[in-house]
Amino acid sequence: MEVSPSSAGLLIYRPNIVRPILDSDAAFYRPNGEHDFAAITRVAAAGEQGELLGYGARNYFEPQGALVTITTESGIIYMFFVSNPDMAEAFARERALDIQDYTAAPVNVSIDYP
Repeated sequence: MEVSPSSAGLLIYRPNIVRPILDSDAAFYRPNGEHDFAAITRVAAAGEQGELLGYGARNYFEPQGALVTITTESGIIYMFFVSNPDMAEAFARERALDIQDYTAAPVNVSIDYP
């Protein structure tokens, strides 16, 4: 695990997990041949880190993305993100389990497909 402060905030990542994502589209993530930290810092500062965070889409404005919303039982939003539609359910389930593990409270998940 790498932990480094940057202009984009505190970045905590596992190189063995994010490197394959960074390498999957070098033209986007490493346009100038950047190392992992520089590439992550740049996309995080630009708000394009959704794939690295496990959301399945680079940013909230993905035109073909599915909007995932995770709320408390009373409707308070814990988080929302956009995912590729074919992976939205899996990503939503993973994030919901993260929240349930942390809060020990049930959550509601909704997915709005394009």
